[in-house]
Amino acid sequence: MSYDISFRMKNNISGEWIYVAPEVANITWNLREMIVKSTGLTWRNEADNGNVVDFTNAIKHGLEELNKYPEKYTKYESPNGWGTIEGCRRFFSNIIDAYEETAKRYPKSLKRVHVWID
Repeated sequence: MSYDISFRMKNNISGEWIYVAPEVANITWNLREMIVKSTGLTWRNEADNGNVVDFTNAIKHGLEELNKYPEKYTKYESPNGWGTIEGCRRFFSNIIDAYEETAKRYPKSLKRVHVWID
């Protein structure tokens, strides 16, 4: 199983969530604990995980943590190889890249963009 990350914005008229970045990143469930410990995020699956700016700031912090203190997170690597620090770094980088692209495309609406984990 894996987590699929997307960015969505709520339509003010219909109330529906509209994809603004449907396929941001994907990672194995095996890394949930590493993600939570390094970012401080709650990480709610199949739910709205809040504003993209706040979420991405936490992801940036997580990437910094993994880069500076990888030894703290090796215990969260999956023994079967499906979930490594390096894979989590790539995952975080993909989210950051997608955020930067979304910020360029929707600069005035960024406060309305939320992160969904499916």
